[in-house]
Amino acid sequence: MENKIKIKNENFKTALIVLSTLFIFSIIFSMMLPSLASASVTAVSTTASASRVTTGTSVTISASITASGSETSSANFVSTPSGITVSDPPGGSYSSVTVSTSPVTKTFTISAGSSGTYTYYVQAGSMQSNAATIVYVDPSALTVSGSPSSTSNTSGSTFTLSISIQNAQTSATTTSYSLTLPSGYSASGDATSATISVGASSTTTLQWTITVGSASGTVSFQLGSNTNAFSSSVTCTDCESSSSSSSSSSGGGGAASTSSNVTGGMMTKIYASIIPESTKTITSLDLSSTASQFTEITFAVLARATDVSFMLQGFGSAAKPTDAPASDPASASVYRYVKITTVNLDNSNIASAKIKFKVEKAWLTTNNVPAASVALYRFNNNVWSLLSTTKTSEDANNYYYEAIVPGFSYFIIGGMSSTTPTTTRTTTSAATTGTSTTTSAPSGLKLPTTLIVGIVLIFVVIIVLLFVVQHMKKPKEKE
Repeated sequence: MENKIKIKNENFKTALIVLSTLFIFSIIFSMMLPSLASASVTAVSTTASASRVTTGTSVTISASITASGSETSSANFVSTPSGITVSDPPGGSYSSVTVSTSPVTKTFTISAGSSGTYTYYVQAGSMQSNAATIVYVDPSALTVSGSPSSTSNTSGSTFTLSISIQNAQTSATTTSYSLTLPSGYSASGDATSATISVGASSTTTLQWTITVGSASGTVSFQLGSNTNAFSSSVTCTDCESSSSSSSSSSGGGGAASTSSNVTGGMMTKIYASIIPESTKTITSLDLSSTASQFTEITFAVLARATDVSFMLQGFGSAAKPTDAPASDPASASVYRYVKITTVNLDNSNIASAKIKFKVEKAWLTTNNVPAASVALYRFNNNVWSLLSTTKTSEDANNYYYEAIVPGFSYFIIGGMSSTTPTTTRTTTSAATTGTSTTTSAPSGLKLPTTLIVGIVLIFVVIIVLLFVVQHMKKPKEKE
């Protein structure tokens, strides 16, 4: 009898262990269920920054996406008929959007090149927003007028430009605009580009103070896709002119040189007026009259200068201009002598200046000069100064360099022979040193922490169950 009671107690204990194990397993499973279940998008809604716009004007569509849980979904902009262009994101699709129970907003920047009424919606997962419409109208629906249509001014002077945009329609219209200025001009006042709304049966006026640069030009006003809604022609009455001359025997601005090593005559640029806001760029340096290897010269002034003459002449390496300094930079192999003189433009009035030049690879090889040692030298205060020089690029025949210069004078393009011990002073720009690539190792598969814990607990439960089953299979003692 006692053994029967004992067996019953053991069976009761076994049943209790099994039930407890199942209870624990159900709790673990319920904890893991949210992680294992697949969330889904439950709602998508859209709002637009404008509903009636001119063609060529961008509109922002904002999509609010909500899901039943955390998941990754795509979001796509869909419109009919064809004609809508989505500039951001390209193609009108987000391939991977993290959504959750809190609304997530994604934006689409759209525009249209043709007028018409377009229907659109945003789809995320299996849900899509309600269809909405946007109306694009031709910019001619808005009337543009302005003043002055033409004006004559001196460089550095100002005039007022006014432009009116009239909307005779019964609905407000959103439009973009932009003001394009000639090089060297500047504008103050209203923003030079913006998106505005012109109310129904109303007029919007824009106004700028235009500062004239150092050349004649046209100020253009664009409205939506109309690139020339209004223009103002500006004549600069005292702006620059230029001329070039060639003489094989001219040394330029000093004693004449009759050496056959002169590579060309003098090039002259004449500027009626140069203002601080205008950077001058001289690029016509590949003419036979100025084969100095200088490819571009840029400079700006501190204060306005008038009636400026800029003269340049290049000489070969075998002979220099007769009025050039007698000595050369120590240990330098000379590639070219260059002389730059100015009239009515002192070096003290130079705000910044840069010279770009090239050197033939064949010359470097013949003279055993490393490309990295090439530099520009400037003669000033009776000494040759080494200028900071950067190698920028190369092609099949030449290396290209640039140097910042504090003013104009005599220059030498030269380099140090590799047989002469020297410290390289030429720097190489990042554009010519190649590119670096950073490669990241794959991060691998990452499982949620709750899932990992659940798997461990399930494994423990299985072990316990196996132990219980094994215990139940043990032979019972006879009474």
